[in-house]
Amino acid sequence: DRILGATSQELLAALSSSAPSPLIVQRSPSAAEVAAYYAASNWNGPTVPASQIYAVVDFRQKNLGRVEQSGFDVSATYEFPTEIGAFGAELNFVYLDRYAAARLAGTALQDRRNTSNNPIDLTGLLRATWRHGGWDAALTANYVAGYENTTLAPSQDVPSWTSFDAHLAYALRTGAGVLDGVTLSFDVQNLFDRDPPRVANVTGPLGYDTEQASALGRIVSITVGKRW
Repeated sequence: DRILGATSQELLAALSSSAPSPLIVQRSPSAAEVAAYYAASNWNGPTVPASQIYAVVDFRQKNLGRVEQSGFDVSATYEFPTEIGAFGAELNFVYLDRYAAARLAGTALQDRRNTSNNPIDLTGLLRATWRHGGWDAALTANYVAGYENTTLAPSQDVPSWTSFDAHLAYALRTGAGVLDGVTLSFDVQNLFDRDPPRVANVTGPLGYDTEQASALGRIVSITVGKRW
């Protein structure tokens, strides 16, 4: 199931068809039924004579759609000690081999994988780590596969995007005193300040896909934490 709101095209299609539709509350309401709608406490629209009303429709977001999806996750970690510290690797990927959706009940499922505003078939990260004494470091590569921007006609191919994050921390282990358990951390998101893929959008001027990327660029943070 999927919570969504109907588009104007879907509403017009429902109105032009005599088949039952979850969007149509009532066709050709009587004058008494129309008066009951106007008398409701939450009515704040204009009043139109019943003779001019073809149908009462429900344009609210509700459980109209249906989704079928399948895929698998891959997660693996490995760490090995050395004289200069423990090195490790971590792999986390999500692969989606099917994502089919129908916006309205009774309509056919359509493959929407790798299209705008829908899941991408492959996303994940690869991380290398190092630990030694109070030191802790990591370098992470984040990956989002390419997809198709279907908000344009013809559609636009959006390339994949890879960004890197870096982490370095040192934990103070004095054994006593106020500094014991204090950790100093230095983190950088989008280490190489990579711009997100260009995505033309007819509904706004952003120029990128907010669901799949960030336009904030490189973000540097310094954190001081204390474990009690």
